[in-house]
Parts: sequence; structure tokens; C-alpha cells
Amino acid sequence: MQEIITYIAVGLAVFFLVKKFFIKKNNKGCNTDCNCS
Repeated sequence: MQEIITYIAVGLAVFFLVKKFFIKKNNKGCNTDCNCS
């Protein structure tokens, strides 16, 4: 059971890092303060 929780936590962490990275990449021309997605 603990292994499953660990895999889920790692998966979520990777997902959020990738999401953050891609959002930054897509908003390259955008200001960091701006709310555009």
C-alpha cells in the first residue's frame, strides 16, 4: 500500500514540474506578473 502512495506522490510531483515548465515555456513572451495561460 505504501508503494502505491509513493508512486502517486512521485507522479504528481513530476506532473506539476512538467506543467510548470511548459506553462513557463508557453508564456515566454509574457510578463511573469501577467495571468495569461
